[in-house]
Amino acid sequence: MATILEEWKRSLSGQSQQDRPHTLTLNDLCGNLVKEQLEIPNCTSADTDESSYGQGGHNYNDACNRAYELYVPTTACDHHHETNVLPLVFAVHCFGCPASSMRYWIDYAEAFNFVLVIPHGIDRSFNAQQCCGAALEQNIDDVGFFRDLVNDLTKRNRGRLVSPDLVYGFGWSNGGYMVVHAAHIFRAIAPVSGYQVYDDPAEDLSNLVAQIKGRPIGLFLHHSQDDKNVALTGCCSDPTMPQCCCGLSNFVDQCQSAVDFVRSFGQTVNHCQGEEFVSLERIYQKARSIVTCYQVGSDCRANTTYCIHSHGGHFKSPSFEKSFPMTGQIGDFFARDACENVGGGSWSLEYKNCDCSSGGDNDIDNTASYCLNKGWKGRFDQPDWANYSPRLSDDGSMSNVGLAATSFAIIFAFFAVYLMAREEKKYRQFKSISAVELTDFSVDPIWEDDNDLITGRPNLSKRI
Repeated sequence: MATILEEWKRSLSGQSQQDRPHTLTLNDLCGNLVKEQLEIPNCTSADTDESSYGQGGHNYNDACNRAYELYVPTTACDHHHETNVLPLVFAVHCFGCPASSMRYWIDYAEAFNFVLVIPHGIDRSFNAQQCCGAALEQNIDDVGFFRDLVNDLTKRNRGRLVSPDLVYGFGWSNGGYMVVHAAHIFRAIAPVSGYQVYDDPAEDLSNLVAQIKGRPIGLFLHHSQDDKNVALTGCCSDPTMPQCCCGLSNFVDQCQSAVDFVRSFGQTVNHCQGEEFVSLERIYQKARSIVTCYQVGSDCRANTTYCIHSHGGHFKSPSFEKSFPMTGQIGDFFARDACENVGGGSWSLEYKNCDCSSGGDNDIDNTASYCLNKGWKGRFDQPDWANYSPRLSDDGSMSNVGLAATSFAIIFAFFAVYLMAREEKKYRQFKSISAVELTDFSVDPIWEDDNDLITGRPNLSKRI
């Protein structure tokens, strides 16, 4: 049974919690953080020993109820706008952390018009192959939990609110490991202080490419140079390398750094080419950190970026919310992808708004959040990734032998331009990503830290 968490309740209808129906409607969900449960047929992966038990004697091979928290932004109940589909964002907590540590994302979900899911780990842990705790020990199938959760939300709302094609993953520490491990579920991921280390990166990432049939996955990784829990240089059994917490150094012999991981991911999954370059460099005074962000290549099928923080450790002091300065940047990363690469609109960093009129397409309804009206699926056809090329080629060779030939050439040229325009519209979600994807906010003093997004920045409401 769904329950509304009183501390985050925002009443829209004037009903008291006691007056609300047991089966919550969309109007009940909007503006409320709701705690729900999803029944999983088998909590563990198929290769788990049937004698395995978790803490407290629970047999995780049995069917189980997995808890999660759901927040739907108030926009979804604004009948002046068509909110056919909104981006679904997972915020995944760290090992040993309560799910409530991710509730600060609620304000960002409201500002960006995201549907937010905060999954609860088993004994505050998720099984991400190399991390962590009871979930790893009992081989809990958290990938299956995430997948079933997306499917359940899609079916329950009949595809009106969320879509499996528009899911994003944010995770800290164990949560960072988890969103990378479940990368095939997401359009883009933003792991913080956690990633996957592979015995054979090329082979393991090639298996991921085969699983997702070659489609790209956006990546926006963050790591601190002075992280002593998950070393920037990697976690491995090599005694000459820094040791990591939580048994993370026991899984592989050779260390793979966070930077090496992103580069391998970019080259193998997103087919990045060209030279790596700095896309953002700035000082966060409150975090006492210099952040430098790099894009892996200039011609990636999806944005592949990593940010190195000079200080910040594991982003846990005094809390993750207060020590990690770039949640707003990650929100922009997800929102821009949903707006421009899927919806075909234009994302406004200033107003946190997707402008659906700038593209000039008559089939885009500018009252739909993220331009995802009823016809958005027709604009979002997946290509044949095995044969996809980011650039459309034209040899430009046409002979000029008389008026007839010239006329034919002109007609052919117009036809070619028409075809290219149609293909560009169809494939706009794979356009090459440039440094503009990460905007330097240093010119705006209000953005001292991105954590000031809600309390310090005026007028974040949608402007359509």
